[in-house]
Amino acid sequence: MDLKALVGIAFLGALATAFVTAPACVPTCTGTPYTHATGTTSFGSFGAYYESSPPSGPFISFSGHSQLTFPHKFGSRYKIRHVDVRLAFTTDPEATTGGGWTFAAGNQAVVVRQTADEIVVFNDQCTDYYIRVSVDAVEDLGDGGADAADAADAASDAADAD
Repeated sequence: MDLKALVGIAFLGALATAFVTAPACVPTCTGTPYTHATGTTSFGSFGAYYESSPPSGPFISFSGHSQLTFPHKFGSRYKIRHVDVRLAFTTDPEATTGGGWTFAAGNQAVVVRQTADEIVVFNDQCTDYYIRVSVDAVEDLGDGGADAADAADAASDAADAD
């Protein structure tokens, strides 16, 4: 066997050993689940709306590899239409020196659950952020997509049948 072949075999052996003994890709940080209970929920003719804080802040601390629950308390009467998650590196991103905010992307803020009472967001990174969540919902009429016009047509048809 020539020297080139021996070097190649040694390199492949070292590479295989490195892959076998390398640690799994897991976060080295650990977060704690917590609840942000001071958001604002509004109800009106528009449906329902929740915001964890005003758009200008203060945003809520969102530690690396943690899970944060936002209790919006819409109830089963409403169906969630949109969840908006924004991240920043300061509590007041719109302040003169705040640095601004951006929409969450990828695994920065993963919406892991949305129910009639809460939204749960997970930070799947080791980076600490500040977060703002807003949610809007519409009334769930439970009619399989029928609207007021369909109901009026049905009432008219029933009257005509008499």
